[in-house]
Amino acid sequence: MVAAALVNLRLVPRSRPYARPVVRDGDVSLVRALRIPVAYSVVYFAVIVIYFTYAADVLGQGALPAGAVPVLYAAIGLCGMVGVATGTFAQRIGTARVAALCLATVSAALALLGLASDSLTATMISACIFGVGYMTGSAVLAVWTAELVPQRAGEAFTLCLVVGALSSVAALTRRSGDPCPGASGPARPDRRRVTARRGSADDPRVHSGNSVHSLKPGNSSPICVADE
Repeated sequence: MVAAALVNLRLVPRSRPYARPVVRDGDVSLVRALRIPVAYSVVYFAVIVIYFTYAADVLGQGALPAGAVPVLYAAIGLCGMVGVATGTFAQRIGTARVAALCLATVSAALALLGLASDSLTATMISACIFGVGYMTGSAVLAVWTAELVPQRAGEAFTLCLVVGALSSVAALTRRSGDPCPGASGPARPDRRRVTARRGSADDPRVHSGNSVHSLKPGNSSPICVADE
């Protein structure tokens, strides 16, 4: 903890708040000033929790080597070290642009993980991309709220975290309630297609209902052509 604090003091630049009107109208004015960061928190934290949940599912399926599990999380942490330069990025291109880039980064990582989760290389690339967006996206939220409401920076950051936590819970609830994401319900078998039992190379044709299963010589796997 002490080492992390020293690294932050040494590497994270001091941020100077912009000249903005003082917020004195209570919680309503605070929420009004944080409209965009709150919306960012809803999307950002939902994507984060979905990524970690889906990554755990991918690793639990056994499609990747067992040794890839610690390497995956180590890659997220190491690539996330880019987050120490969040203040510098915000000063150069603007806090809102940094936040938008973070959303694009974590979304791209989630898309890559979903499309190529059976590939070790693609999964590791996804973890590296996600680490950059994950750590930087968390840091930019603190910088953003301090810029918008410098007099109530702590309250503003806490508000965004609470909204993000609620968004994470909602994303988990939605995912756990859907047994098959992307579908309206469990897949039903097609009754018009009948699976034939495995035959031998001596049986050139196997009949099953309205379907004809042809067997090639030397191959015991039937090729099914169903009558629609």
